[in-house]
Amino acid sequence: MENSANDILKHSGLGVASFVISLIAGVIEFFVIISAGVLEVQGQMSDASAVVMVVGMLIMLGMFANLVGIGLGIAAVVQNKAKKLFGVLGLIFNGCLILLILGLMFIGSMVS
Repeated sequence: MENSANDILKHSGLGVASFVISLIAGVIEFFVIISAGVLEVQGQMSDASAVVMVVGMLIMLGMFANLVGIGLGIAAVVQNKAKKLFGVLGLIFNGCLILLILGLMFIGSMVS
């Protein structure tokens, strides 16, 4: 029995979108956290409230993107007749990023 062109499963577009969102949001959040740490060490973070607001807004934007990625990942996993690899990877990466940011926020609130 050979597979015809109709029997071959394709990757879910929603899953690929979830995976790409997790990668892009993860890279952006990484650079925002690193730059916030550098600014804090240099003493510029406590002086400029605008910098603090921009860093906070970028982190919240990244978390919103991660929530959208989780929604797309869930939609990709329940989708019929499509490969679920990228949907599962997107769910895992987006969920880990949200947990990481929440953990950093918790640690930051305990230190302050």
